[in-house]
Amino acid sequence: MVNCQGRGALKVTVRPIGLEFPLACAEGRVKSAYHQIAVSETYKHETARARLAGREIGSELEDELRSSARKARLLDEQVPADTVRVATDGWSVGEIAREVVGVVKWGAGGGS
Repeated sequence: MVNCQGRGALKVTVRPIGLEFPLACAEGRVKSAYHQIAVSETYKHETARARLAGREIGSELEDELRSSARKARLLDEQVPADTVRVATDGWSVGEIAREVVGVVKWGAGGGS
């Protein structure tokens, strides 16, 4: 969240993802701005297996794979329609963030 008070404008920069947007400030009041959006990652079964295999061993791996598959089904059935779904197979955190920013058009005055 960003707050400003007094006449003028701020340029808000989110460096990790290369995002900038202006925030107009008003005399005599504090103005707050924030962007919030629901985001859910998606990935193929093979990606889930590789990620889980990197941190689970033995029978715990199979338990986690079953749990992951069950949760994926629930998300597919229950995720709200306005949730941004981002496929993350082979993507870095920065690439995922840029994709989300592009989808919600934060740099173009969109978002909520």
